Amino acid sequence: MASLGRAEAHAMYDRVVTGEEFGEADFATALLGQNEGRNRYSNVPALEATRVRLQDGEYVNANWVAGARYVLTQGPLAHTVAAFWRMVEETGARVVVMVARLVENGRPKVHRYWPGDGAAAEAAGLRLLGVEEAARGLPESVAAVLRGEFRASIVH
Repeated sequence: MASLGRAEAHAMYDRVVTGEEFGEADFATALLGQNEGRNRYSNVPALEATRVRLQDGEYVNANWVAGARYVLTQGPLAHTVAAFWRMVEETGARVVVMVARLVENGRPKVHRYWPGDGAAAEAAGLRLLGVEEAARGLPESVAAVLRGEFRASIVH
């Protein structure tokens, strides 16, 4: 599978948000009253034609892109972390790449959705295990998600 570069990801995002990628934009589910609070940014709703649909019907702000090879999503809110992890599992994602910081310019951007070093947490029936940062040589946390044989990594 070819990798998606930063410039290509930004261009794809711009095409999705403007509707250029899919023609006239339809955001019907994202804009339903019960879902508006599940969008981190009200001006970036999930596009109906390509949105990720969770098996239980719960709305998550995420879209399939690049011929359903990748999922683009907003950083989860505190009350959408469980839906975020169900989306990761149900889509079979093996890697989650976060391109934002938890806080930018003094404003929260992403709710921390992974446990700290050596800690464990539960979300959506998944056990999340924090991996020691120093062992990976990465500047921010990396976590493994375990459920049967399902495994995913978070890269920051």
